[in-house]
Amino acid sequence: MSRNAQEELLGFSFADGWFLLLVPLLLLLWLLIARRRLPALGVASVALFSDLPSGWRVRLAQLPLHLSALALLALSLAIARPQKLDRIPVESEGIDILLVLDLSSTMAERDMDAGGERSRLEIAKAVARDFVQRRDGDRIGLVSFALFPDLVCPATLDHQALDRFLRPLKHKAQRSPENRTGIGAGLALAVRQLEESESPGKVVILLTDGMENVNAITPEDAAKLAKKAGVRVYTIGAGGQGAGQGLFSLARSTDFSVLREIAEATKGQFFEAGDAEALGRIFDEIDQLERVELLDRLYRAEERFLPFLLSGAGLLFLALLLRATVLLAWP
Repeated sequence: MSRNAQEELLGFSFADGWFLLLVPLLLLLWLLIARRRLPALGVASVALFSDLPSGWRVRLAQLPLHLSALALLALSLAIARPQKLDRIPVESEGIDILLVLDLSSTMAERDMDAGGERSRLEIAKAVARDFVQRRDGDRIGLVSFALFPDLVCPATLDHQALDRFLRPLKHKAQRSPENRTGIGAGLALAVRQLEESESPGKVVILLTDGMENVNAITPEDAAKLAKKAGVRVYTIGAGGQGAGQGLFSLARSTDFSVLREIAEATKGQFFEAGDAEALGRIFDEIDQLERVELLDRLYRAEERFLPFLLSGAGLLFLALLLRATVLLAWP
């Protein structure tokens, strides 16, 4: 039985568990001795003494034997070193991740949902939320962009707080003056948040369904900033198949070549998601690609052998005391 199983079953585990092999041997020896009754007086037949009253000394004659057996059992458990393992909390070095989401009006299209009920943005948020919940130990933040980039939530270990910022995100209205796609500016803002980080890994996951049409900062320049800062960028082109079902669907196919170039320049990867299932698989793959090797769990061992040792010693002393005094057997 593993030590973890022992902990769950007993509340403690044994460091030198092989000493427990002594327990069945001691029990067997105890049974053999208990069954064997040495005569105190040699007679032809015990029937001669059948009518004699038996006192409490006779009834308790084997008590020292039983106490000795229990003492040896307790001592066997003591030398097996029972311990209580307390896990030592270790601050794991996770990585820093910034999600960068497009909020332009085309994210309202419903072409990625087989039932036509959820928009691209709703699907992206649902998949991103699931991804965040799996990233224990990582600091994750959120940047959105349309005409202007916006730091919605700085990188944080409080994933519930991030979720509260992520859920209410809305796409821009089609006629809004902010309804543009500033990929370069969004990526540049994310890189600025990560460039001072001392994390062993700095990652941006950028999702958009369109092409750059702001150029305040070009995607190429933003990619150079990311490369210089050591930020790896995973880019995801969502939809863009010309099969939109929503009010703002476009009868065209989106050119994601810029996204490929950003990923290649920063040693990331480019993905294209035509539907919700594909987007889920992409985030699963990124989740596996960006895993840091965690340290082995550390435990503090609290020795629990003393109660068994004292019990065994006490029982053995009591057995010897009884055998030498009130239960003394005369030859």
